[in-house]
Amino acid sequence: MTTPSVELRSAFGDIDIYLFDQLARGHFDRRRRVLDAGCGDGRNLVFFLKNGFTCFGIDRDQAAVAQVRALATRLAPAIPPAHFVTGELDELPWPGGSMDAVIASAVLFGFLRSGGINMELAAKVPSALVLVIQGLIIVTLAGAAFWIDRRKESAR
Repeated sequence: MTTPSVELRSAFGDIDIYLFDQLARGHFDRRRRVLDAGCGDGRNLVFFLKNGFTCFGIDRDQAAVAQVRALATRLAPAIPPAHFVTGELDELPWPGGSMDAVIASAVLFGFLRSGGINMELAAKVPSALVLVIQGLIIVTLAGAAFWIDRRKESAR
């Protein structure tokens, strides 16, 4: 018999706790096209890959992109390796309105300022441009998180 921590890690990988919270709250139930902006080796994509989500990723580290491609090949062989690219967050290769959700976990340190998050800069996150009208972007910064739910935004 395995321990609960081993089972959780098997199901979710080393997922960001704030992202896990959003999954548990159902915010991804109808958001099946997920971009991990600054994906690294894919630690936040394990659950999505195992559960039929169409995943994409971008990272500036070519070796990390190779790792996430290998992870995707193992967990979701139908997803083309080309869904994971080497590049910068301010030059995304996907068209506007093509993603249901964007994860930016611990990659946007330029948005920090003394006393909190620079929301003026955060509102310009290029990753948000690839979201569909009712998309979700989750941004985490070491010890802090915020998200933009475009369902609520469009209701204003």
